[in-house]
Parts: sequence; structure tokens; C-alpha cells
Amino acid sequence: MLGNLHPDTQESVISQINPQNTTIILDTMNFWIERAWDELMHVVSKTNIITINDEEAFQMTGKTNILSAAKQISEMGPSYVIIKKESMDRALPQRPNFLAPAVILDNVVDPTGAGDTFAGGMAGFLASQATLNFEVLKTAMVYGSSVASFCVTDFGTKAIVNTSILQIKTS
Repeated sequence: MLGNLHPDTQESVISQINPQNTTIILDTMNFWIERAWDELMHVVSKTNIITINDEEAFQMTGKTNILSAAKQISEMGPSYVIIKKESMDRALPQRPNFLAPAVILDNVVDPTGAGDTFAGGMAGFLASQATLNFEVLKTAMVYGSSVASFCVTDFGTKAIVNTSILQIKTS
């Protein structure tokens, strides 16, 4: 999981692993899209999965439609493009496509970190799997959404530290 860092730092991490035996997940943001485009595109071309929000997808592509943006981003290199819609569902808008529903909550305390927690929960599930394919990724996205739903019910990591795998599986 390449955290939201300068693309040169992400590239350095990639250079230290065997990418043929590793699923590389990329997170980025508008700052790097604006200020380090060439470096970012080099990293994007080496990733298996990119997770970005809808505004960043539109910024990267100039598109205003999620499906069109996802298609163009997938042409940049990643096998899978996950577009997060703030406070809503996470979409895997390729053919075939998949929408991972957001977990409905009545008590959101702090949404800070929900996107990172989604990516971390998803990456954690993927790390437990022998292969990466569409079905595995769909399940990983559901796990990520579940973990993120616990994250937002308290400040920082308080809620997820005490969350069991059973709670995640049944949420």
C-alpha cells in the first residue's frame, strides 16, 4: 500500500520490492496531481490498484463521468481503479463494475481518516489472499467499507483498535 506521499517516495518503495509477487495499491491526492504529474504517472503505470476520490479522478482525466474517468485511468496502468465518493459508496467502475455500499451509520463522530481506513482494510484483506481478481477485490472493498464505518464512530483510531474481526464481518 503506497500511502499518500510524494510520487518519488512511492517510486522508491516500489524499487525495493518484487512487483511480480506483490499487489501494489496506490493512494494519491489532488496536490500530487497538480504538482508532480510526471512522477505520479510513472508510479500509476506500475500499480495494480489505485484508490482515489471522484474529484481526483475527474482532475486526473478531465472527465466528468465516473465510468469515463475510470476507463481512462485504467489505461494509465492499474488493473483496477477504485473511485471513492466522499461519505458514500466506493465504486469499482470497470466492466464488470461493482458498487460497495457505504455502511449506514447513525453516529458519525469524525470522518477524518475514513478513506485511509477503507484502503487499509481493503489492503489487509488482500494481503490474506493468494491471488488478486475481481471477486477477491469486491470482497476486499466490502471489508474496507466495514472497517471505515467503525473508524468514523470515534476520534483517531479509538474505535478500530477495539473492533473485532467478527464485528467487521457482520457489519
